[in-house]
Amino acid sequence: MSHKIVLVIIFFLVVISSSIFAADKHGLWVVRYALKNNNVKEIISKSRSLGITDLYVQVWALSKSFHKDKEYFKTLINEAHNNNIKVHAWINVLYVWSGNDKLKIEEKSLKSVLRKHNTIPKYKELKSKGIEGHYIHPFDQSNLDNMAMMIDELITEYHVDGIHLDYFRYPDFQYSISPTGRTRFMLKNYYDPYKILFQNHNKLSNTNNFVYNEYKAFLKDELTLALQLFKSYIEKSDKKIELSVAVKPDPKIADTYYFQNWHKWIDENICDYVILMNYNADNIVFRNNLYKSKELNNDKKIVIGIATYNQKWTSFIEKYKIVLKSNFAGTSIFSYNYLSENKNFYNNIKINIGLSE
Repeated sequence: MSHKIVLVIIFFLVVISSSIFAADKHGLWVVRYALKNNNVKEIISKSRSLGITDLYVQVWALSKSFHKDKEYFKTLINEAHNNNIKVHAWINVLYVWSGNDKLKIEEKSLKSVLRKHNTIPKYKELKSKGIEGHYIHPFDQSNLDNMAMMIDELITEYHVDGIHLDYFRYPDFQYSISPTGRTRFMLKNYYDPYKILFQNHNKLSNTNNFVYNEYKAFLKDELTLALQLFKSYIEKSDKKIELSVAVKPDPKIADTYYFQNWHKWIDENICDYVILMNYNADNIVFRNNLYKSKELNNDKKIVIGIATYNQKWTSFIEKYKIVLKSNFAGTSIFSYNYLSENKNFYNNIKINIGLSE
């Protein structure tokens, strides 16, 4: 075999290899429980060994802050930056409470708690419907004010590289009513949506059917408008901060049942990219979600989230490589916590995804 042919083959193999790992982002979610004073080195070490470029660190969940240990959080960010890793502040926006204890949110936000009827539902009722806990309407002013102040603090004091919004959705159509939302809808449409929400859709009058569809459009618009507000909070800093949103992986289901019109969000640059929570362990479902997302023709604004906790490491690797061979913006692993607690899983993916040190 001639020297020239060998060089051509080597070049071809390099091109193939580089294309497999051509994705821009290799993310890792760090759930709040992992934030301990003595584990910064471990987080960074594991991230480096997996070729992680972006950490999504949970700083706000269930109406509580997890970044107030300034020395720890600044150390984590500095160490990440020293290793060319970006840090995104991960915020649970609308999911505000969980558990059987009394709902603990600001008194003025109670009118924004989403419900099915006029009263705030019990936690047991929500769980029986497959809902995690209590959500609030996107335009609860108290929550928005808190978010604005926190984002300013995260950008100016901690120098995060991005803001990552999670639970930025409705829990369910039937649990979408609140005094706040009803008022906003009535001011725009002069009709109370509560009157038609629980009627049989197929038996609605023409007028009520119109209101029914307008209310669904309203729910999507409220999320989109709220996202535009978050973007404006970031733009006030005049710094290059990425805005990302965790979304349901099937675009149609996200739009129809959770009112995340995320294909519009990325098309209109309301956020920089979305991360699909493509956590299903079934390879067929996983691939189908990828196909549906590809039809939107905006691959470079879509990062694919892959779970660790519900499948074997071999299945995880298969999904990971499927994404890396595609044209999507990258991957994000859920989660650091699981990898930290499951050494065998971590060691095997470190060896097999081809990004180890």
